[in-house]
Amino acid sequence: MKQRYNVRPGKGQSMFGFVVGIVFVFIGLGFLQTMGGFGVIWLLVAIGITVMHGINAFTEKGVPTHRVDVTTTSHQIDTEQTSDTSNSFDEKLRKLHKLKQEGILTDEEYEVKKQQILNEEW
Repeated sequence: MKQRYNVRPGKGQSMFGFVVGIVFVFIGLGFLQTMGGFGVIWLLVAIGITVMHGINAFTEKGVPTHRVDVTTTSHQIDTEQTSDTSNSFDEKLRKLHKLKQEGILTDEEYEVKKQQILNEEW
């Protein structure tokens, strides 16, 4: 099973990128007339970088900069799904009984714990 996660930079990194972007916008504005087409491209890229980092820094949604694909095998999925049920009622009783048989728990301890398990909601 393949899952895709989008990752955005942290607030600190975005704030730094926002400030640097503003500096680059002002540099682009200063060289716009002398640099011609390159100045226009510089300015547009600087504005894009500034806006992206501003959104990441000042909003909760943000703009992802990376995508991570995670592939899990069916065995991993089965293990994850059964991990919740591994502490099920009957499993707890079986483990408790085994501890009693191995002599780790006394009869009194076994009965107390067994009653606790039986009183749990299942």
